Amino acid sequence: MTFSLYDDPQGYIIWEETQNVNVQDGDYEVVLGTNNPINFPENKEYYLEVTLGGSPELAAKDIVTPTGKKPKKFKKPVIITEWLTVDGNVGIGTTSPETKLEVAGTVKADKFISSEKPIAFYAEGGGHVSSGTHMLVNFKTEVLDTRGAWNGSRFTVPEAGIYLFSISFTKDAYYHGGTTDDVYLILYKNGKSVSSAWSGEGSGNRETASKTLILDLSKNDTIEFYAGSDGEYKRHLASYAASGFKLGL
Repeated sequence: MTFSLYDDPQGYIIWEETQNVNVQDGDYEVVLGTNNPINFPENKEYYLEVTLGGSPELAAKDIVTPTGKKPKKFKKPVIITEWLTVDGNVGIGTTSPETKLEVAGTVKADKFISSEKPIAFYAEGGGHVSSGTHMLVNFKTEVLDTRGAWNGSRFTVPEAGIYLFSISFTKDAYYHGGTTDDVYLILYKNGKSVSSAWSGEGSGNRETASKTLILDLSKNDTIEFYAGSDGEYKRHLASYAASGFKLGL
């Protein structure tokens, strides 16, 4: 194939080269300037003509803009009916994308499909008895852990984002000498108390409590759960559960 550049659709050839081209189902790929370097000013429009042997041009001259390794600029809509493969980064609203896809502006989409599972865990436990200062609670039953971020007592955040957590428990004063005073199941972030489910003081043997909260977390933050009570009295958590998942993308 012979590739020719014009500075005007009706003008004269200002550059030309011939390449052996592998064509499959009418598609081919070439790098212009391989055999005959192109030394024209960048960001100026030229017109490309493609011919096969001595035949007339295969199609109307297409507008091209030599930009070196800069993005190619299109001054009219480009419609892709099947697929497009890009080797490198794609920028929308930016000419220097730093990731595979970088958008400088607002994105509107009907649907996003992720290749990874959503981040979520859910665990249950029971029979926790302790007294004194706050005590780490172990969850014996792991019901769900989509990313392997839960180890039975600690959730290690796999990626930054907004997370929703729920905790609940049943205080039991009938067995094990558990207190009827205030008992808490406390959520700790990075070793510090953040919030808790609170079963208040009462005369009944069993009381339930729950708490839901949303946290803005960074990668590798840790979430743990501790039992506590007023006066550090003995507390018996007959059953308890904790869950968490990342909101949005």
